[in-house]
Amino acid sequence: MDIGVHKSAITEQSFIDYPGVSVPMGLAWGPVQGKMNYGVGTQLGVMIFKRMYLETGVGWNQIGYKETFEDLRNANRKGHKSSDHRYIDIPLSLRYELSPGKFSFYGHVGASALYYLNTKTTWQRVPMVANVGQDVYLERNRWRIAIHVGIGLNYTISPAFQLFAQHTIQYLPDIEFRPVFEHQLKTFGVEVGCRKIIKSVD
Repeated sequence: MDIGVHKSAITEQSFIDYPGVSVPMGLAWGPVQGKMNYGVGTQLGVMIFKRMYLETGVGWNQIGYKETFEDLRNANRKGHKSSDHRYIDIPLSLRYELSPGKFSFYGHVGASALYYLNTKTTWQRVPMVANVGQDVYLERNRWRIAIHVGIGLNYTISPAFQLFAQHTIQYLPDIEFRPVFEHQLKTFGVEVGCRKIIKSVD
């Protein structure tokens, strides 16, 4: 079991009322900002070589960002739109422990398959509107691939269980692609939890 928080950083090409794109008309879009996100999941590791593990699991993650806008139809009316995409996360990683013992530092690298569930969208202006639904573009292709790398610290409780804390950087090259803009998202996170170990070599 693990739980984590992560900060997102995102780049986007802005647009104003591009024909054929389903966005509120009359809005001029400004900078896109990352935000704090969170997730929970489980981890299982199999020792494949001395101090090297193949790890997988399943988790639930929320990945979001904020977009600022100005309503061109109403003078001085500004606000921001918050989008939180929810995913099932299935990671596959290689982890290498740098030293033996109860406390050990490690590095890990791998990829995750993300399955899109839904999106919570909040318009922060007067009146405030919040809804949970499907993003039409993400719904067309629900699967995404993310790449991750990180470092961490283990505490070995027994040969079968470890406590851990790790810092992970994750990159999603194609989280959201639309006709006139593309989101490329990085997250910087801290995760803590307990890991189940299966020992396949001595």
